[in-house]
Amino acid sequence: TGAGIARDLALRGVDCLLLEMGDYCHGASGGNHGLLHSGGRYAVKDPGSAAECAAENAILKRIAPFCIEDTGGLFVSLPEDDPGFADVFIRSCRSASVPTDELTPMEALAVEPGLSPRLTRCLRVNDGSVDPFSLVQANVDDARSAGASVLNHCAVTGMEVEDGRVVRVKVQDRRGGLPSSIVPETVVNAAGAWVAEVAKMAGCHVPMGLDQGSMMVMDGRQCHHVVNRLRPPSNGDIAVPNHTSTILGTTSRPASSPTDSAVAEEDIELLVRETAAMLPSLRSCRAIRSYGGVRPLLSGGGREASRSFAIYREEGAENLLSVAGGKLTTYRLMAEKVSDQVCGMLGNGSKCRTHREP
Repeated sequence: TGAGIARDLALRGVDCLLLEMGDYCHGASGGNHGLLHSGGRYAVKDPGSAAECAAENAILKRIAPFCIEDTGGLFVSLPEDDPGFADVFIRSCRSASVPTDELTPMEALAVEPGLSPRLTRCLRVNDGSVDPFSLVQANVDDARSAGASVLNHCAVTGMEVEDGRVVRVKVQDRRGGLPSSIVPETVVNAAGAWVAEVAKMAGCHVPMGLDQGSMMVMDGRQCHHVVNRLRPPSNGDIAVPNHTSTILGTTSRPASSPTDSAVAEEDIELLVRETAAMLPSLRSCRAIRSYGGVRPLLSGGGREASRSFAIYREEGAENLLSVAGGKLTTYRLMAEKVSDQVCGMLGNGSKCRTHREP
């Protein structure tokens, strides 16, 4: 999101500096599933997020095809799943403008031979597979080409507020450089799971929940499509083909801090067991590694929390904007909405170009 904001602002002619406390993607941008959402996963319980994902899915396939594999996605129902959920899913997708169509079990097995022959229904959506590292680096490179400055391993350590404005931002170069400070006109806090901590430096409050998710990387591509379980979002219900591997996910538990991403042994067993119900080959597949990420969610955490995003601004620091929530799939939209507000604050009338320019 920070890289997307830097690109958007630079393309509008704003003089901007992006500070990244680690290396690019060291937070949720690198600890995610690699799934370009169609919106299908959220259509039933979070239609706003579903609509955002559906629109951004199409834009990202157009502007960043180099890091996206348009695999398509399948939502698969098994005999033990609620037989009525598929019809609710179809209606919800239509209302949220998420394209979907139904395949017969025979058609599903023809396009995805590794599926369990026990499947009862199959719905097709526009899911894809994305390389988040390439996507973030491309945003950084394009931001720099448009005039932005981007520094990694530079952590914000504090802010000075006077008369309701941030007047100084303190920065520490974590590679051993000397501390420095910046006098900004406007500050955007897009620190992901660290948003609340950064906002607190300026005496502001951002209501956030932190939620850990675990993933497993399996050897080889065990499916051609992204394969989802056709049921309300739960643990271990997605397999994503990514490069030469298959990524299984995900789980959900409250995280105690932005760095609380450790994968539990029971997560590994759960992920293989649940995804193998849809793709039986996973039972005998070699596991390469596991990893975890921390989701920055609006308000509370957990499966019930919205995957949409919000922008916060307080009178106590009126030139500070904090953006929280969202998905990798909606990073560009988040950046557009933040940049609109920044340009309004700066008196810059330029319009967003990131949805058009590759």
